[in-house]
This record gives sequence, C-alpha cells and structure tokens, in this order.
Amino acid sequence: MVAGGVVAAIGLVGSNPAMAFFGIAVHGLGSGATIAVRSAAFSDVFGGPNFGTIFGLFAVAYPIGGTFAVYFGAAAFDATGSFAPLIPVVLIAVAVWAGSLWVAGPKRSRRGVAVAA
Repeated sequence: MVAGGVVAAIGLVGSNPAMAFFGIAVHGLGSGATIAVRSAAFSDVFGGPNFGTIFGLFAVAYPIGGTFAVYFGAAAFDATGSFAPLIPVVLIAVAVWAGSLWVAGPKRSRRGVAVAA
C-alpha cells in the first residue's frame, strides 16, 4: 500500500494531478497502518518492564536508518539511473525484519499459552 501510493504519486504527477493526490493519500494510510503494526509487534516481542526503553531505542534508530536508506538509494539511482536494483534489497530487508521478529518472538503452544524455553 505504501509503495503503491508512492508510485502513483511520483509516476503520474505531471499527467494526472488527481492521481498524485490519491497516491499521497494511500501512502499516508499505509504509513499510518505500519506504525500501529510495528508498535504492536514490538510490544509482543519485547514487552515487559523495559519495553519503554527498547521502544525508544527503535524510535531513534528508525530515522537514522531512513537517513542512510535515502542516501544509498540516491547513490544507486545516480549510478544506475533506476531504483529497480534496490527492490530486491528492500524485499530481503523486510524478510529479515519479519524473520527476526518471528525468531525473537514469544514461543507459544497450540493453545496460545507461552511455553518456557
């Protein structure tokens, strides 16, 4: 949803301003949804007395990572003339993030009760 909104906003700005506004709105909705999902996922994985500290660390780390992502994305575009080589990198990063949450997450039995490790 987020990526589709960006593509619609950037790809059709000159030819169809209404589609650009639609793309921006879809991107905003998708970004808002990911914030809620990310917060819930971190709470499930790292919940406990130190959750505030851990979540604060992530809140600081995300903009730092975003800064590097923008720089490397621009450098890749300048070198290749396209963002296409970055798509596999992003997909792998998302898979690693999801896998890391799955591995670090609480182990549950079939009844949904936490199992001692």
